[in-house]
Amino acid sequence: MLAATLCSLTGFAQVNMPQPSTTQKLTQAFGMGTIEVTYSRPNINGRSLLKDNSDLAPLNKLWRTGANAATRLKFTDNVTIGGKTLDTGSYVLYTIPGKDNWEVIINKGLNNWGTDGYKEAEDVVRFKVKADKAAAATETFTMQIANVGNETCELQLIWGTTLVRIPVSTNVKDRLRAQIEKALAVEKVNPAVYQAAANF
Repeated sequence: MLAATLCSLTGFAQVNMPQPSTTQKLTQAFGMGTIEVTYSRPNINGRSLLKDNSDLAPLNKLWRTGANAATRLKFTDNVTIGGKTLDTGSYVLYTIPGKDNWEVIINKGLNNWGTDGYKEAEDVVRFKVKADKAAAATETFTMQIANVGNETCELQLIWGTTLVRIPVSTNVKDRLRAQIEKALAVEKVNPAVYQAAANF
């Protein structure tokens, strides 16, 4: 009977169903490189959110910062987050939501599924940021890179009526100055170098 059942199951056509928590990949040019964010986006769907023992992202508990696999961050240039400079490469993002502040954790556990396999010893940096009230309620968990400047930007987490801003910075001026000085040392200088430096 088992063999017959297995044979009958293999005869069924595959059905392509939409993801309950859709995956989003963001790429943002920043400084002299890019920031890439890959995460899954759960919906509230009438469930309790950001409360003690809530259905979604309960307060004061480690959260994968999304759904499914842990949220991934990739940097192609050095950035500073939480007062620590991170080397280029990939990391995972965990958070511990709080009523007034969230703890942000950048971790090396790239093979972790959600919080499974999380090890504090693999933390690269931990710090706290303020939890603000969003201007409007958001049904689908949203991450975005906002307020992008030459050397600063914000990784924003938005869900329900909560907005969390994670400051990110990089050092452009010192490296740019070195490049310009090197270019100006050449006997024949492209006028575009002067123009680019003046514009910056």
